[in-house]
Amino acid sequence: MKQYYIYLDDQQVGPLTTDELQQHKITAETMIWFEGLTDWQKANTIEDLKSLFKAIPPPIHKVVATSPPPQPIPQIQYTAPSQYDEDEPSKILGIRKNIFMYCVLGIAFIICISAFSSYNNEEAQKEEQLNSYNEKLKEQEQAIKEQNERIAEQERIEKERIIREKEIARQKRITEISDQLIVAYQNLDKAKRQLNDATAFKLLRSSGERHRQISAAEEQVTIWQGQINELESEMRKINP
Repeated sequence: MKQYYIYLDDQQVGPLTTDELQQHKITAETMIWFEGLTDWQKANTIEDLKSLFKAIPPPIHKVVATSPPPQPIPQIQYTAPSQYDEDEPSKILGIRKNIFMYCVLGIAFIICISAFSSYNNEEAQKEEQLNSYNEKLKEQEQAIKEQNERIAEQERIEKERIIREKEIARQKRITEISDQLIVAYQNLDKAKRQLNDATAFKLLRSSGERHRQISAAEEQVTIWQGQINELESEMRKINP
């Protein structure tokens, strides 16, 4: 079956069958081309199409362009007119409106999901940073606490050492005082005996010599008694 191309309203349409040519209501002056022709021709000059114009009178004052129309472009395909053409959905950017709306909704949904995911990631990062900060703060507080405990322990040990050393020194001093008191009491007894002997008239001596001996003996008694008093006072202080 032949396929025809027509030049109608300054547009090339085709390929078309004979029936489709009738639907386009072509006239005898309509320029037509089909495979095998070297140039476009009027419809009434084509033998196979003459039957279409028997009942159609020729147009009045029809001016035909003298210059031939451009050669047909085979890749242009014609879609036969349909009763549903008037109901064809509108398009946006060359895309059917309903499909375009689905695409917009899909893109909006993806953007929302991405934004929500990004927000969740940011919140997770903030929470992680906060947890990390709190963990470091706890570690610092624990380190400070342990350091304070070590310092307190060192201070306790040092305090115990000082107390222990003081106690050792006290006990040593008590022992020294006790020993010194023993010696002082012994010397005091000896000084008292000497005083008694000096005051007696058993020895042959002058009156002046006797007084000197008595004074020396009394002085020794006083010295040893004073030393004993000092030692006993110190003993009472360090060993109440």
